[in-house]
Amino acid sequence: MRIIATGTRSSQEIDQKFRDFLAETHIPYCPRENKSLELIARENEAQAVLVWESGRPVLNMGAQKLFYHPSMAKNRLSALRHQRGTEPFLEACGLNKTDEFLDCTLGMGADAVVASYICSEGRVVGLESVRLIAGLIKWGMQAYESSMPWLDMAIHR
Repeated sequence: MRIIATGTRSSQEIDQKFRDFLAETHIPYCPRENKSLELIARENEAQAVLVWESGRPVLNMGAQKLFYHPSMAKNRLSALRHQRGTEPFLEACGLNKTDEFLDCTLGMGADAVVASYICSEGRVVGLESVRLIAGLIKWGMQAYESSMPWLDMAIHR
């Protein structure tokens, strides 16, 4: 699948984080020049267009978008924080604050975020075999901000 990267219609410059993302992922950059995503994809024979929006990558495939969000990690951690039931993942892993955790199927990173919340003094590493998803999630996690410091710290850690 051919993927190209561009900026928003209102952004004519590439910031350093976007440059770093492009260097890491090797996705070719095409200037937006106020074109629609459909037109820029067609002109470049691309099946998907990655747009750098608000400091994070958003992959556009027709009407579908893929970008980092905390997925079920937010709900799972909220329930854990308010002691609403058990968290089977944590029960199975038996994690504590100094543990190290390796998530070999990162996906959207929900398990890694939950592990990071518990392993606050340890280390959590996530691996993803699909290079594009790995880049989207890594850079999306770095840029993610919410009104919940406990969630942001778990994601950024």
